[in-house]
Order: sequence, then C-alpha cells, then structure tokens
Amino acid sequence: MTGKLRVEGNVQRALKVSGILTGS
Repeated sequence: MTGKLRVEGNVQRALKVSGILTGS
C-alpha cells in the first residue's frame, strides 16, 4: 500500500514538473 502511494506521489510530482516545463 505504501509503495502505491509513493508511486502516485512520484507521478503527481512528474506531472507538476512536466506542466511547469511545458508552461514555460
């Protein structure tokens, strides 16, 4: 369960970074 949450957090972070990069 913790692993799944960790993966979800990583995905969210990646999406945030991607959004910032594409936004810029």
